[in-house]
Amino acid sequence: MIYSRLPLILLFLLSLFIVQISAGNMDLYLLNQLKYPDQMCLDGSTSGFYLQQGYGDGKNKWIIFFEGGGACFGPDKKTSLQTCVPRLYMGQGSSKYWSNEKEPRGILQDNKETNPQFYNWNKVFIPYCDGMVHQGYTKKPARYLTWTFRFRGLYNTQAVFQELVDNYGLSDSSVTDVLLGGSSAGGYAVFTYADYVHSLLNQNTKFWAFADSGLFINFHEEVQDNFMVKCFKSMLELIDKEYVLPLGCDLINNDDENWKCVLPVNVAKQVKSDLFIIESQYDLFNLIVFDGVLCIKHASLQYCDNDVQKMVQEFRLSMISNINEVVYNKHNANAWSISCVKHGFTAGNSYYNSGIYRIPQHVGYSPQEALYEWMYASDSQRQNYIDQRQWPFNAPCNGVTDEALGVDEVYQ
Repeated sequence: MIYSRLPLILLFLLSLFIVQISAGNMDLYLLNQLKYPDQMCLDGSTSGFYLQQGYGDGKNKWIIFFEGGGACFGPDKKTSLQTCVPRLYMGQGSSKYWSNEKEPRGILQDNKETNPQFYNWNKVFIPYCDGMVHQGYTKKPARYLTWTFRFRGLYNTQAVFQELVDNYGLSDSSVTDVLLGGSSAGGYAVFTYADYVHSLLNQNTKFWAFADSGLFINFHEEVQDNFMVKCFKSMLELIDKEYVLPLGCDLINNDDENWKCVLPVNVAKQVKSDLFIIESQYDLFNLIVFDGVLCIKHASLQYCDNDVQKMVQEFRLSMISNINEVVYNKHNANAWSISCVKHGFTAGNSYYNSGIYRIPQHVGYSPQEALYEWMYASDSQRQNYIDQRQWPFNAPCNGVTDEALGVDEVYQ
């Protein structure tokens, strides 16, 4: 039974939170509670963001990044609330655990050698502290046993962008380039907020959005009420549906079908802004949490039996199909998708720009190289980077160990 996986799933979700954050030079800015009274983290503490000023030829360019880290979800409302409890005692549910400074990592690094494309841009990191992929909202707190939860991700996110506009010049005419991105739950948030952020900018500002590992797919769609569908439904039970982004889904009040309103592929197809998808064809989170593949070790499928390997290869084809459903239904969407067992490519240092993840292998494009070239290419020059070699034939990444990548970054 799929429910027997719940203890492991909860443990996996907890692993998302174990991320070492070193003191660095992105400064924390907490939001003004008087100006933004409706914003708050899961525990009621004040939300905010980290900022590093750009310089040189990057002083008028911005990159804004949503943090990832699972969600409060399970096959029913009670289990979803149970998964919220640990967040109250860590940074992904309370700003009380945030440091005053944060080391910029991955695509936010300020090192020209390791991050030549974006090192000197203005950088904003939006911490994830609401448990509902940056967009949940309820007027009244939810309660489970002795714990109280405040789902205010929608107001948190809108307040951050309003603050960036009002006090940091995000919408000024001098701003030339804005890139919105995120990984995992943060990648999903990109789908929901891309057009909103675009609407805040000066009309002459170039804008792009990229979603890293946010295209979670309903692989077992032949099972009408499968585990993933149950999780999406239970999340919607916790928040006020009329505020769910994107607004206006015809099915949102249909308890049997409303999960389709928040299925990533359906949300991504509605994005009007230029969109770039970065996604593993063997997304580790999707395979473990939603599809119950528990035999993956060291980014390798070699420990899985033949039946499971066959199923995972079918998953790959389904993932490619979902990606194609987005990029071929939008004239301004493209993708980079590699045949490596991985979840998240842009949030951590050790694998960012490492050369491990390239399409084609060894000599091709890394995700950030593909993203940057896509951003400044003409429409006719833009292309998709889809790995044609299934596992294990992209050799550099067919069995990379957790130790080599850094255990603090494997699940980002």
